[in-house]
Parts: sequence; C-alpha cells; structure tokens
Amino acid sequence: MNQRITTLPRFYQLIWVVTGVSIAVFANFVSAYTTSPPWLWLQHGIEVVPLNVSCQIAAVLLIASVGGRVPGTLVQAIYLFLGITGLFKVFHDGGGWGYWQNPSFGYLLGFLPASWLCGSLAFRLRPTLENLSMSCVSGLVVIHICGLFYLFCLQIMNWLQGMPFGFQAYAMQYSLNPLPSQLMLACGAAVVTYILRKLLLY
Repeated sequence: MNQRITTLPRFYQLIWVVTGVSIAVFANFVSAYTTSPPWLWLQHGIEVVPLNVSCQIAAVLLIASVGGRVPGTLVQAIYLFLGITGLFKVFHDGGGWGYWQNPSFGYLLGFLPASWLCGSLAFRLRPTLENLSMSCVSGLVVIHICGLFYLFCLQIMNWLQGMPFGFQAYAMQYSLNPLPSQLMLACGAAVVTYILRKLLLY
C-alpha cells in the first residue's frame, strides 16, 4: 500500500471496527505501567512503576491512528452505546442512561472527535514517529477540552451541586492529575502505531 493513503479499504476498516471494540472494552480495565528511567537501571535495576490510569486513552488513540478516522470513531460510538444503554458494563464505574450526569462523561464524549482528528492526521501526514505522536497528542488534547467543557456546562447548570466536589476538584481529578501519565500513553500509542503500520505496510 502507498504510505500516503488517506483511508483504508472497507474490508480493513471493518476488521478494525470489530477488533477495536474488543480493545476499547478490555483496555478500560487494564492498569497502565511504565519502567523506571533507563539511567537508573544499572544502579537500581528495572522497576515497574504504576501510572495510576487505565490503558483506555492509549486504546482510543491507537485504534484511530492505525484504523483511521472512520473505524476509530465508530468504535467509540459503539463503546458509548454499550455503556449508556447498560447492555454491558464497559464503563469503569458503571453505566446506564443516567451516566450523563457523571462528571467524567464529557471525557467519554470527547473520544468521538478525538478519534476523528487523530485518525485524520495519522493518515493525512506521513506515518513518521513524529507525525504519529502529534496525531495522538492532538487527540488527547481534544478529549480534555471536551471533558472540561462538559464539566463547565454542569457547573453552569448547577448539576454539580449534588456531587461531592465542584468544577475545580473534578478538573484536577480528571485532567490535571492524570495528564502526565496520559501523555506517556499517547506517546506509547504512537510508537505501537508506528510499528504496526510498518508491519502492515501502510
């Protein structure tokens, strides 16, 4: 395949939708880890360090940057449908029709535009490690913009009054605190994408 293709054939897109839904659900319940810095390996050995986040963000970005914007967005739409309807417990802390009141729901909604943007950039630009990293980080930024905007709307409409915390506390919990770990996951997703697309010849 030509490296400058802007979309995959429909058969490949279908494969990535089916595969991506499984990855999206599974990654939500898998904790992310990293290793200690390489310059410390000789002194202290290789230590495994928890990132205190799940692999969900990495899965969102990986599916979009390998499968493209259409499969990536469809996967997240299916994921949200399964969680909101309560057909399967795919959300980390529950689901159902009332989940829209959860302060983290805006971040889940952000998966849709983030997948579209990440997948678009990943196929519009040459699949270099730098471009793929930019695509994944751009998707991550969109997720947080959507999440913060949703929190702001909940605050404006006074829907956060019955919650344990306010806007600033939730912004810290869902955006500022996990952001460094999620940036590492975004870069990790870019590396895995780079390898996969080299192996898949696109």
